[in-house]
Amino acid sequence: MSSSQMRTPAQRVHVGAIAATLRTLEIDGPVLVLGSRRSIEAVDWGGLESRLAVTYFDRSEPHNPQRVVDEAIQLARAEAPRTIVAVGSASAIDLGKAVRTELDAQTVAIPSTLGGAEMSRGYGVLQPTHAKAVGSTRHVYADVCYDPDLLASLPAATLGASGLNAWAHAIEARYARREHWLGKAAAEYAGRRLPALLLEASRLRDAALHRRLFEAAHLAGFALNTCGMALHHATCHALGGLTRIPHGVLNAMVL
Repeated sequence: MSSSQMRTPAQRVHVGAIAATLRTLEIDGPVLVLGSRRSIEAVDWGGLESRLAVTYFDRSEPHNPQRVVDEAIQLARAEAPRTIVAVGSASAIDLGKAVRTELDAQTVAIPSTLGGAEMSRGYGVLQPTHAKAVGSTRHVYADVCYDPDLLASLPAATLGASGLNAWAHAIEARYARREHWLGKAAAEYAGRRLPALLLEASRLRDAALHRRLFEAAHLAGFALNTCGMALHHATCHALGGLTRIPHGVLNAMVL
């Protein structure tokens, strides 16, 4: 009988209003917040700013070109933050991982889509001719904060595309060769739940539904991180690097 090892990342997961969560997080300053201007402005940072020095980098882009990553790293080196907070889409969450490569800091992810990057150790950087994928356990976020209200501001098409990305995570993790009991169970649960939840979201959007969507996307991201990705996501990342089509939309097309 062959032997195997199944590792489960250690993370703290918080669900609720982000302003209240930020007041209770045990984090040190200075703090560097990364994201797009839209995603940063969607969060009330008053509680954090009242007790810690906070610097903002609001130039995250889809697929994050190397230029954006270099600018964020340059700011991080100048500010020497003890905590990195990434807020927004999977691209913003991945930008936090790229900056984490360059310095030792606590990490907090605040996703506003269903992309699941907050659960994975890998991230991508857009090069002139391709998307470069890197990452290790060092890049897994220590704290993940889900606020269902952040999904409320997403247009239906964006929510649907990122939801199909999450569904692709579940499908791919289910047939990936790496063995992980919890990962396979999470993939099966999320894979069964997401189609019905996304169909429901096309008719009605409320906080309870957004919470269930985050739950399913979280489990799908966990499944992909523990079981590994395969042909589908490799294809989507390659096409994204060439075409700059948003990752969620590409997943919907390739599925």
